[in-house]
Amino acid sequence: MSELKIPSAHNGYLMAEWHFYASGPDKINEKKLWTTGTDAEKKLITDKIQTALAWQQQTGIPTWVGAWMPGNYNKGNTYSVEEQTVFAGFMTKALSDAGIPFAVNADTKYYNAAENTWISSMQPVFKTIFQ
Repeated sequence: MSELKIPSAHNGYLMAEWHFYASGPDKINEKKLWTTGTDAEKKLITDKIQTALAWQQQTGIPTWVGAWMPGNYNKGNTYSVEEQTVFAGFMTKALSDAGIPFAVNADTKYYNAAENTWISSMQPVFKTIFQ
């Protein structure tokens, strides 16, 4: 991040977008490991948040997390709804407590636009994120 060239000719507002867990957690990748939400797994998330906050403090540029997923939907969705709910609960709380806005990268997992209906099996995850 120290080598990032911040554009000086912007429209008077600049915001940094962070992506972590954009393709969801992983049960084997040590960089985004999440199994049961151990202290070490939670620390992976809070360390990333602390990096974003430190950078924001240093530069004065507000940040947000532009994408994260509660499940590994791109890799077969091997997380149960309950596991996704636990992950989503921690991620949502950690980001909210830090004052960092975020976007969830998986709207089609919660809402069927073609049928104009909510996907009932995913409501526990949805409700956890948007409580």
